[in-house]
Amino acid sequence: MKKIPTKSLLTPIAVIGIAAFAGIGIFHANGTQVVPLQNTKGLTAAKMASKHSGAPPMAELESGPTETMEAQSRRQLRESRNKGFYAEIKDPGKEVEGEAETLTLSFLNISGELEALPVASSNAVLIGTVKDAKAFVSQDHTYVYSDFTIAIDTIIKPDSGRALTLNEQIVASRTGGSVRFPSGHITHFMIHGQGLPEVGSRYVLFLWKPHPQINEYQIDRAYQIKNGRIQSLDDGKPFSGFDDMDVLAFLGQLETAVANQVPKGGQ
Repeated sequence: MKKIPTKSLLTPIAVIGIAAFAGIGIFHANGTQVVPLQNTKGLTAAKMASKHSGAPPMAELESGPTETMEAQSRRQLRESRNKGFYAEIKDPGKEVEGEAETLTLSFLNISGELEALPVASSNAVLIGTVKDAKAFVSQDHTYVYSDFTIAIDTIIKPDSGRALTLNEQIVASRTGGSVRFPSGHITHFMIHGQGLPEVGSRYVLFLWKPHPQINEYQIDRAYQIKNGRIQSLDDGKPFSGFDDMDVLAFLGQLETAVANQVPKGGQ
C-alpha cells in the first residue's frame, strides 16, 4: 500500500503555528502511526474533535491512586506499550501564552488503508452503552488515555479468548483525554479526526486487546447509534461513508462482513 506523505497530513493546519514533534509516535494494530505535535494557542478541543465526538474525560494529574494493587498492576501493563508517546507531561503553569487551556494535537500517519469494518482484526465486535468515562495519565507521565465502562447490549463477534455475556460491563480505552494540573491549567490531548465516546450513548464497537494477559480492550473503530441512524465516531473515509445510514442496513452489512471475515494472516 502507498504510504501517505507526512507533509500532506500537516498542510491543513500549518497556518496556525504547530511546533516541533513531541515524540516519535507508536504503531497500532490497524497499521496506523500516531505522530504527536504540540499546539499552545488558537485551538480548542471542541474545534479539533471529530464531528460526533463526546467531550474528552478529565484526569487530575496529581490525584492519588484509587484502585486496588491488582488493578494498578494491570494498568501499568496496559500503559507499557505506549511509553514515550509524548514528551514528559509536566505542569506548564496557570497560563501558556495567556491561555488557561491548551491543546496537544496528534495526527495519524497512515501506512495502508483503514478498514471501515475491521472485523477480522478485532478480538470482539459488540453493541454497548457507555456508562462511565475517566481519563488517565500514565505512571511515567508520557501518555494520556481514557477508559470507558461499557455495558454489553449485543455480541456480534464473540471474543475467542474470553467469554463475554449480555449486560456485562467491560472497559475499553482510547488515546486522548483532558488533564487538569495542580496550577489549574488544563491541557486537552487529542488525535485529529478521532472521537471519544459519549457517556450515555450506544455504539457498535470494534475492540482489540493490546495485551493477552488483561481483560481490558482498546477501541479501534466505533459507530454511534442515534435515532435509528449510524454516526461514525471518527471523521474521514471510509468510515464516514456510513454516516446517517439506517441502523438495520448497517447491521446487515456488518453481519455479512462477520460471516465473510478472513482471519488476520489467513487465506
